[in-house]
Amino acid sequence: ARQIIEGTLSVRATEELVKKSTGKSRNAGSTRPTPVVDPNVKAAETKLRRILGAQVKILQAADGRGKIEIGYSGEQDLNRLYDLLTRGASQAAFN
Repeated sequence: ARQIIEGTLSVRATEELVKKSTGKSRNAGSTRPTPVVDPNVKAAETKLRRILGAQVKILQAADGRGKIEIGYSGEQDLNRLYDLLTRGASQAAFN
């Protein structure tokens, strides 16, 4: 403690000293349990990836609500995805 107060230890050295004395790493308390993914949601992600040709992530909350994230690599890819999604939406409106 005296080294810290006198300023003879760097911040990193202080962190290391605390880590050694407590037996814990800096991020030991910040780990989150891995959420259980519904196999139906995983299957939907896979199908959407194949159809859209893009990275797709379905995020689902405990209450059943969620969101779908679609990744794209640039403006041209965004336009391609927009065309795919809006074409499908307009066809569904007529059925």
